Amino acid sequence: MPEWHWELVDHSRINASGDFAKMFRGERVKSPGVFGADPLEDESALLMREAVQNSWDAAMETRAETGELEPHPFEVSFRLFELWGEDRDRIAGALGLGDLAHRVESVDSRQILGLGEKDCLSDGFASDLPLPMLEIREHAAGGMHGPWGEDSKLLRAMCTIGITPATPNRGGSFGYGKAGLIRGSRVRTVIAYTCFAERPDDEGVTRRLLGMTYWGSHKHEGRSYTGARWFACLGNGHEPCVNEAADQVASLLGFALRDPAEVSDRGTTMLLVDPTVTADGLVRAAERFWWPALEDGSLQFGLVVKDETTGGVHHPRPKRNPDLLPFIEAFEAAMMRQDHKRSELRAYDLKPRSTADGYDRFGKLALRSDRSGWSYPETVEGLAEDAGEVEHRSLVALIRDPRMVVEYYDTGARGSPYIRGAFVADSVINERLRLTENKAHDTWQTSSAAGDIATADAEAARLLLQQVRSRVREYRAEVRPKPKPYAAMRFPVWDELARMLWRGAAPGERPPPRPARALSIQPGERLAVGEDGRPYVEGAASIGYSDGYTPEHPEGDLVEVSLRCSFAAIDGSRQQHTVPLDVETPRGFVPQEGSGHVFRGRIKPGHRVTFEYLTEEYDSYWTVEVDVSAEIVAEDRFDGAESPDQ
Repeated sequence: MPEWHWELVDHSRINASGDFAKMFRGERVKSPGVFGADPLEDESALLMREAVQNSWDAAMETRAETGELEPHPFEVSFRLFELWGEDRDRIAGALGLGDLAHRVESVDSRQILGLGEKDCLSDGFASDLPLPMLEIREHAAGGMHGPWGEDSKLLRAMCTIGITPATPNRGGSFGYGKAGLIRGSRVRTVIAYTCFAERPDDEGVTRRLLGMTYWGSHKHEGRSYTGARWFACLGNGHEPCVNEAADQVASLLGFALRDPAEVSDRGTTMLLVDPTVTADGLVRAAERFWWPALEDGSLQFGLVVKDETTGGVHHPRPKRNPDLLPFIEAFEAAMMRQDHKRSELRAYDLKPRSTADGYDRFGKLALRSDRSGWSYPETVEGLAEDAGEVEHRSLVALIRDPRMVVEYYDTGARGSPYIRGAFVADSVINERLRLTENKAHDTWQTSSAAGDIATADAEAARLLLQQVRSRVREYRAEVRPKPKPYAAMRFPVWDELARMLWRGAAPGERPPPRPARALSIQPGERLAVGEDGRPYVEGAASIGYSDGYTPEHPEGDLVEVSLRCSFAAIDGSRQQHTVPLDVETPRGFVPQEGSGHVFRGRIKPGHRVTFEYLTEEYDSYWTVEVDVSAEIVAEDRFDGAESPDQ
């Protein structure tokens, strides 16, 4: 029977805190655009991304080694359950939870140990409460083989940070995945039972079992500890239990035993004590990040979440999620040749301008729009109600091997139409992109300034993302409703001449004097240039009473005003283009339904309000014009409070 051993600080060598989970402390799951209305649980998302990526990496490596033409189906199952009574006491004793509870009481603060305010160790490890557990079981993943030492995959997975060599074209690269796994346990305690085929460099061994607790460095009874606690067989120091001894402990902990002769049994079972995740959180995270693998039937990839506390068995169904379906449709278009063109779906081959860096392809990009739906959420019933709560964006799912969504990339395009798409990296660029990722594997970094990313790799990521943004701009222009013909354009000089004729002024005569305008507008704009050299306009318009105009009511009264703001562009063929415009209004001014950029609000004589506006980038050869107008809707008295801005 193994025993738990706390690791002492050894001043003769470099020491590290056992609180590996702090590597992901403060990490939040990105929720751009439409996902902002349905954010994921951070712990569930990190666990689903990291645990499955590690398992899937191992499975693909095993498939490559064995050369299976028809690989065994891969699956990871997550099982949430609770222990009561004798089972609880037996397993809690094997896991040394009483020792952990005693040590918590001996320190000044749980924060020192990297623990939260509440967990199963609280209140002296009360025996009348259930012990929550999470089992993560792989099928046909290959297992964590290798002789115990630097070549051991189990040692790398459980005991090292930052020095893990990764297999090319796989998901991980730095060995930080365990931090996401550890955060899945409130008491930072994990047991791993792994099974694999016998290998020449590890003769006679096919199963191992190792347990770890990952706490922060601390002092206990006058001695200094790193915070790492090992579950190792008696007399073997820090070595794991092997073969029959591993099976014996696995059986004690309630694991289903594994048979190395069965390919589907080769893999690892993880036990997390007092999980921080929920079944619903795991299913939603599986759908959001693993749909490329789930929807690719050729991969034989599966995920399942079982919640024994409710009796539920959940299989992720990403196509049933309307927010994910457009990305999935784009992915399918990128992976398969389209028999016919659809205006709401476009596929592109992305290639570098030069092959000097050793690659001639970036991959496939497909973009999707919905002209009567989410591309224009401000005007669609149901979507418009949430338009103020969701910060809509044009997003592209970035995907490479191992078919996990790295990031829902915000392409920077402002305003509708909003686009959704999928980019699938080609095998020739996959490894370069992997090397640019941060420890959470959720960004392709485009700068090598920190010195830890090769300049050529960062440049490849930069050029690729630049092409993605460019294609999104082109596609948005393609699907945007065509502007009115130039015959419907406004011509200020002609309009003024028409007004003179309407007022009865003969040629050469001065028209009758016009009454003083009630409102004056003081616009100001600045031409700016975006990152890729395309111009845009940002500015402000100040509205107030004109000098010399006498309002009908005293200065303390509020007057209702309507303001309209528009931005037009004309190309060399006199074709008019509508450029998307964002307007930030003062408090109290609200947009008018179905009227574009028209706002109503109240101002007080003697005061001015300011509207700020920002256009999308447009082609540099266009001639552009900003048009801001305002009028008094009514000069009736308002008895309410003053406008918030006055």
